[in-house]
Amino acid sequence: MHLVDERVGLMGSTAIVSGGVPIATGAALGFKLQGKDSVAMVFMGDGAVDEGVVYESLAFAALKKLAVIYVVENNGYATASPVTNRQLLDNIWKRGEAFGVEGKRVDGNDVMAVRDAAHHFVAKARRGDGEALRALRPFGGKDIVGRRLQPLGAAKARLEGQQPLVVGQAQGLRQQMRGAAALVGVGV
Repeated sequence: MHLVDERVGLMGSTAIVSGGVPIATGAALGFKLQGKDSVAMVFMGDGAVDEGVVYESLAFAALKKLAVIYVVENNGYATASPVTNRQLLDNIWKRGEAFGVEGKRVDGNDVMAVRDAAHHFVAKARRGDGEALRALRPFGGKDIVGRRLQPLGAAKARLEGQQPLVVGQAQGLRQQMRGAAALVGVGV
């Protein structure tokens, strides 16, 4: 769980819920002080937004206009606790508005939508327009901590009308992913 590889820009990971959020915020401050055009990006689950450090980091990043993107992978559960049992509104992407932080909900199953949002927010951050909060809605029917979170019927209903990416649709996707990865400074 504690991975670091500075050669590819991985500043560290931690098993502490929301622990990567202040690390990314601090990295973005370092980039700014060093005059770099690098962009920090941190990924967290929807349960992480229940932690105060997320809001402290959003407030600081907004105040200092830091180039950091906070990505929330919202599968609807924090371990085994449904988001509806923990939060009144389903609006994680709007949580940064109080700090002037732009947010956007993105379909996490739509690779191209994720790529387009990444391009938008990275370009915005590099222009000096500050931080962003993205909420991805990936398929949430996986086993976490050994417990089935969604019955198969509920998962199927949630995905009704959505088509998974199939091999034929993926032609050229690797090239586009390389372009997006180059944009954020990581290798694919």
